[in-house]
Amino acid sequence: MYFIITCMVFKLSLIFLAAKIIFACDEICPLDKPYCSDAGCISDCPEPFYINGSDCVGDCRNMFVTENRTCVDSCPNNTYSKETLKQVYATQYLERKCITCSNEDEYIMNNTCVNMCPEKWRTIDQNHCKSDCPGGKPFKLKKTISNIIHFDCVSKCPRLEDNGICVDTCSTNKVMFGSSCLINCPSSDPILKSNECISECPSPAMSPERLNSTCIYQCPADKPFVLINRCVSQCPGEAKLKMYKDGATICVDKCQEVDYRHNDFCLNTCPDSTVSVNNSCVHACPRTRSFSCKVKNGHICGTNQKELDHTVCVHTCSENMYILNSSCVYTCPYGMPVFNKECSDICPVDNPYLYNRTVMEGCSEYDGCKNVRYLLKCIGKCPDDSYVYNNVCMNVCPNNTFYNDYTCVEQCPHLKNLTQSSSLTFHLGRYKDINGIQF
Repeated sequence: MYFIITCMVFKLSLIFLAAKIIFACDEICPLDKPYCSDAGCISDCPEPFYINGSDCVGDCRNMFVTENRTCVDSCPNNTYSKETLKQVYATQYLERKCITCSNEDEYIMNNTCVNMCPEKWRTIDQNHCKSDCPGGKPFKLKKTISNIIHFDCVSKCPRLEDNGICVDTCSTNKVMFGSSCLINCPSSDPILKSNECISECPSPAMSPERLNSTCIYQCPADKPFVLINRCVSQCPGEAKLKMYKDGATICVDKCQEVDYRHNDFCLNTCPDSTVSVNNSCVHACPRTRSFSCKVKNGHICGTNQKELDHTVCVHTCSENMYILNSSCVYTCPYGMPVFNKECSDICPVDNPYLYNRTVMEGCSEYDGCKNVRYLLKCIGKCPDDSYVYNNVCMNVCPNNTFYNDYTCVEQCPHLKNLTQSSSLTFHLGRYKDINGIQF
């Protein structure tokens, strides 16, 4: 009852106020005082009052308020209403002010500027509250407004999309394909690698036979070979050759230029029991290439003496090498002499003498020689400054022997006297003392 009486009193007050405004002004206010108020005609309508036509009022009621406090039936173009609670005297009312609604924390809903989109309209496109994203921006990027989840419409997610929602990672029951999270990989990219769909496994991995399976890094025993990134039981005829790569045996149609072929395998070097001819491993050199030569992979015969790893067949041995039983060697075995570039067990009759020649290489006046080696050769005549002992050319005769002209004998010939001699022999700036017995 009290509430009804109060409302009636409030309505009567408004009627009285309106009547007072109407009756306070003449029919038309003069130009110098164009606004009608409850105090009569006035020259200006100051805050907190509003201009409604030619009246200065305290409330625009159901109308909208522009930036210059003018009451209008609707907001101008590109402006939107925002409700603000106001109070005149003891009466509260809502001011529907027209604003641009351009602040970061303001959004547009049915031409109204709001601080948060209502439920079922929390999808935002160009600051407008939408029920769903438009076709040009089909993906939703999550954001929080006043602790309430909203979504911005975007044309592309920063990382991944899951059922139209932008996410950083796919859920555990989904796989990643491009920038999308799917339940299964598509047929174009059926293989999983770190939960990502790919078309084929990267080397050295092999592709699985089942879809949505991970790459295989070791083939099973019943399918030990790899053909086009898949494990197979045997290599087909068009790719019957095999090569080892990254721990797998791969089927290929031909070996690489630097490889050697042995029992349908492409190898970096031929096995120890074989020799190489035209990049094939065979058990013996053919007549056209009758000499074998130990080489380092990637080098030719006679160019490198270290890290020799396989044998090749050649037409002839290099100039810096010797022949030993149809093999090219850099030095003959110890005690075996050289004759005509071959290592011989004994010297021939026409070159019966053994001569141990000193070979000095890389010599200079100040640094000496980088390499000194001795070469035992078969020659037809010993040098003039040497002596012959048992068909060996020697610089001096051995102990307990005697000098007889340019030979060493174990006892003096008949009718020759013994003489004691001493001499100095100079060689390359060095000398040695030779004491011997001559006769």
